[in-house]
Amino acid sequence: MVHSAVLKFDRRKSLRETWANPRLLQNHPAWIVFLVGKTKSSTSQKALEIESETFSDVVQGDFIDDYHNLTHKGIHGYRWIVKYCEKVQFILKIDDDVFVNIFLVIRELLPKYQEGQRLIVCRFITEADIDRYGKYAVDPDYFPGYKRSPLQCCMGAFVLMLSNIVLEMYETAKNIPFYWIDDFYYLAFFQIN
Repeated sequence: MVHSAVLKFDRRKSLRETWANPRLLQNHPAWIVFLVGKTKSSTSQKALEIESETFSDVVQGDFIDDYHNLTHKGIHGYRWIVKYCEKVQFILKIDDDVFVNIFLVIRELLPKYQEGQRLIVCRFITEADIDRYGKYAVDPDYFPGYKRSPLQCCMGAFVLMLSNIVLEMYETAKNIPFYWIDDFYYLAFFQIN
């Protein structure tokens, strides 16, 4: 599950030519999809539709594709997985600007974990500084009086999960307030519940 932006056609092309190439993965139980949102440009939408018809790997959600909607993109991806990927054991959430040795993940990492375990593999951040200004500003209503987050955060560039966690995260997301920073939202609020 690759988080991408509508206009990042070149990044998706690059990934399809490298680690996300379907021909390279044909002997492995792996399927790559690119998650995107809506675009306001009819030209970009048409190009995306052509790309989707050509590669059958684009999943478009019903939200404007914007940096502040990454949480919506993730929830849409989890909803799609719950609906269409019932038999999938592992889910890898990755950003479109990350390259991964997918064969190492398949060969070395996945066999270490078994179905039924509660598993999230990512770069955990504990007691991260809370930025109140700038691109990643956390609203003062969240953790008032704190300078560092009391909850763990999972950096979202590479997150490996067992499918049971995805279902839990999707169900939990229905009952917690929206927060636009997806790395923080998925795991920090999941810890609360």
